Amino acid sequence: MSSNPNGRPTKMTKETIGILEEAFLNGATDREACFQASISIQTLYNYGKENDGFLERKESLKEMTKYRAKINVSKAIEEGDKGLSQWYLERKGKDEGFSTRIEQTGADGKELIPDNSMEMQELTKQLNAIHRGASITGDGEPASTVGTEAQNKE
Repeated sequence: MSSNPNGRPTKMTKETIGILEEAFLNGATDREACFQASISIQTLYNYGKENDGFLERKESLKEMTKYRAKINVSKAIEEGDKGLSQWYLERKGKDEGFSTRIEQTGADGKELIPDNSMEMQELTKQLNAIHRGASITGDGEPASTVGTEAQNKE
């Protein structure tokens, strides 16, 4: 183990750096990688400040998970996976017209959900009545509550 100027052995050994790099290669966050390597996040940050190139390598390793995923997608498409091909085109070929179209309006440009504010007011009235303990009659109107509070206590 090498020492730092304070005479204390460093926690950033070759083994620790290897554990960190493996974690970063698998897409780990700084905190997750530090947990795997049994070091504090501050130790990682201090090491990065003191060692040129480490921060850039760390970020490059973190990007490798995404790169490996791209390779997997590419291989699957090359092998004829039509579903994945369609998925890829919908996400990467939008400017070429491959995007999934989502209706934002109903037929003839009308609202998908019509504005029935009177109906909503009636439903709100009924829900409030139910919440107060009243039942609803067949015509949708709140029925009078059975007895008064004084009668119910008898």
